[in-house]
This record gives sequence, C-alpha cells and structure tokens, in this order.
Amino acid sequence: NSTLFFGSGAGVITADHTVIKDSTIAENSTAMGGAVMGGGVWVRDDWVAISSSTISGNAASPGAALLIGSPNSSGYGRSIVTLENVTIADNRSEIVGETSSITILESEALVWLTSCTIADNSGGIETISGGEVLMGSTIVALNREMNCSLDPLSRLTSFGDNLEDGVSCGFDHPTDLVGVDPMLGPLDDGYFGPATLVPLIGSPAIDSATAAPLPSHDQRGVPRPFDGDGDELAISDRGSVEYRPGVIFFDGFEFGAGWRWSAP
Repeated sequence: NSTLFFGSGAGVITADHTVIKDSTIAENSTAMGGAVMGGGVWVRDDWVAISSSTISGNAASPGAALLIGSPNSSGYGRSIVTLENVTIADNRSEIVGETSSITILESEALVWLTSCTIADNSGGIETISGGEVLMGSTIVALNREMNCSLDPLSRLTSFGDNLEDGVSCGFDHPTDLVGVDPMLGPLDDGYFGPATLVPLIGSPAIDSATAAPLPSHDQRGVPRPFDGDGDELAISDRGSVEYRPGVIFFDGFEFGAGWRWSAP
C-alpha cells in the first residue's frame, strides 16, 4: 500500500518483461484524491503478463487500476499486456470524466483479457489514442460511469463469452451477453485467498462460457469446467471465478471465502 504524490504508478511500475502472478495489488494512490495516472500498475511500454491476481481499492485518474503506455511513448517501445483470471474491482477516481480503471494511452498497445472480471469501479476500460483490445469470457459491468470508452482509432475484438450490463463495449460475438446483469456478490475479504467477485446463484455467468478458449483453473485455483447450475453438464463460467457450490458446515465454524470450506 502506497501513496505517490507526484508521478504515476503508485503500486507497481513495470520494466523489461514483467510477470505478476498470484498477487494482490491494493489500496495504492497517486496524489491526493487520485489525481495522477496509474494507481495500481503502470506498464511503461513493456511486455507484461498478469494472472490469478486482484487489483482493487486503488485510486488514480485515469488508470486507477492499470495504466498502459506513457503520455509520451516515443522514448519507449510497444506495450503488450495479457490478463488472465484477474479481478479488477473497487478502483476509483474522483475526477469527473477521467474515471477509468484500465487506461490505454499508447496507440500501438495490445491488451488481451481472458476470464477477467472488471466490475464495481468508478469506470471500466478507456483508450485515448488507439490501441487494440482482445477479450474473451470477461465480465465488464457495474462500473459507475462507463464500462468502455473507446476512441475511434482503437479496436476491440471479442472472442466470445463476454458479458456487459450495458452496450458501451460493443461486444458483437454471437455468444456475448449484452445489457445483462451478471449478478455478482460483493468483493470478498480474501482471507483465505484472493479477493474476488463470486457469481450469485442464478447468475448468467454460470455455466455459459462455450466459445472462448479458457484456462484450466479459475483465479483461486478451482478447476474449470464445473457444473455450477446442477444440470449435470460441466461448462465453464464467464469471468475470473468458477462458481462452485459445495457442502458447507452447519455449525457456523466456517468463515472467510466459503469455497475453501466446500467439498470437492
């Protein structure tokens, strides 16, 4: 946890091929009220792979969770960023119009999201001057100002199974769900594992990912696919979490992330 008063990248500043795995980047802030860019991670024209991690509770404007590129990228190279099984939640900015949790500044950036959940932030994904975004089996919803704000020079390609509760991302694959509430629970405390947004019973994210190639486990290490809706067909879920109901103790002893107390 850190606060940076002048500059960008309060949590992590990447350089020369960076891998972030099984990590939590939380409660970082740039300047007072998050008025400088890149609160959680600043990718400075680098190759970065982020997996099985949570970026939450960070403050900056824009790029409260993740800033990709530099205001002047001419001194660096091209950013290539992959995110797999990542939860981005509760990141914020207090600057009106600059509320994105993921901001892409670089015109040549390539950002690939697979099985991610981007929800309950002040804003979602924003491109400033181009860049390419590839998405599959990712939930973008419940962000307070917008889910996606894409400039005309950028391109977003859906590989299917994405879910948005609005229409701003422009998902157009036949398996995408648009204008649909994902029915997510609150960000849990992460006491026994990473803090995540678990789908609630009846969520359209459960057992509905049929198109995009998915990782073999979810963010917490739970195997995919699992029959989460009880129809005897094991199908993967959209987003970073595979819903797995189990047998929970009835004596009140269990606490924290309930899935760790569940029978396999």
